[in-house]
Amino acid sequence: MLGKLRKLMVLAALAEGARRFMKANPEAAAKLAERAAGAVDQATQGRFHDKIEGFVSQLKGGKA
Repeated sequence: MLGKLRKLMVLAALAEGARRFMKANPEAAAKLAERAAGAVDQATQGRFHDKIEGFVSQLKGGKA
């Protein structure tokens, strides 16, 4: 149980760090998100292309 709590705390800290980075560097975050989306899209062979693009557009729009 304690191991799961520790993993959750680490994940929350990573998410907060990503949120701060996106707020401080929106252009760099958008570029990084596009590259990551391309890698995921390629790895999934385009099966989730629409969902991935929707998520990236939300990130660029600042709604995430």
